[in-house]
Amino acid sequence: MTTTMNEDPRIFFKDTITYYVPESLSDLGGPESGYLDMPLTVYWGPDRHYPIHSDALRLSAYQEVLGNANVNQLCQLINEKNLRRLWKDLVLPTRLRKQWETKFPELADV
Repeated sequence: MTTTMNEDPRIFFKDTITYYVPESLSDLGGPESGYLDMPLTVYWGPDRHYPIHSDALRLSAYQEVLGNANVNQLCQLINEKNLRRLWKDLVLPTRLRKQWETKFPELADV
């Protein structure tokens, strides 16, 4: 299929996903360690009682939460201190990262 300049631009599914950002980083009151009890709407894996005992486990959990949670869930599951420390290592969709770093420029400087 060829595309001409008169056709509408393509819309990709990834560009339709809604990402949420809290009003303030201080609203993020999730646990520093232990376990996250992930709602089914955030993580639909076999065990939603998700361990966050190490940075590797936190990275995996936070990537799921940031990409799938609503604002209330973000505030319950993400810990501000851990997020600031791990931000640069999170593998996130470009648009999600940009939304967070636009609202919280201090994350971009980490």
